[in-house]
Amino acid sequence: AAAAAASPVDTDWQPVVDQASGKTYYWNPITKESSWDPAVMRQPSVAALAAAAKDEESTVESSTLKMSMQEFVEAFKLEEWLDALTDVADDVHDLIEGLETVEEFDEFVEDAEMPEEIAAQLKAAMDSVRAGLMSLEAVETAAEEAKVEEEKARLEKEEE
Repeated sequence: AAAAAASPVDTDWQPVVDQASGKTYYWNPITKESSWDPAVMRQPSVAALAAAAKDEESTVESSTLKMSMQEFVEAFKLEEWLDALTDVADDVHDLIEGLETVEEFDEFVEDAEMPEEIAAQLKAAMDSVRAGLMSLEAVETAAEEAKVEEEKARLEKEEE
């Protein structure tokens, strides 16, 4: 069954009144973008795009785009991007697995001539991964959301 196109209500954009001018602008808390153009209210939400992506017969519709989700995935090579990001996540996992001791980590930092600040950030990220705060599934979900947002931004630029 085909999913219905996103309605104006099913959007990440929210109207906000500018206190200085009293005029309404539009804010997207997902992308942190703002716009004075009310047309953004017709853009489908990330959740709507994700839900539609599960149904190959569904369509993506905006003022400038109408295609099936399968065409959308193929046109923007989303599967290739996801595969590449999954490979990066696997590489990071392998790196973390290989740096289990403080000595191994310190040797890696020294061999890479890594600045102290970057080494501290890497260590904090590795500790988070080890603590289970970040799973491969979370990385894939974030990557999918980022891809959708990147494509929305690219399409908006093309409209201008």
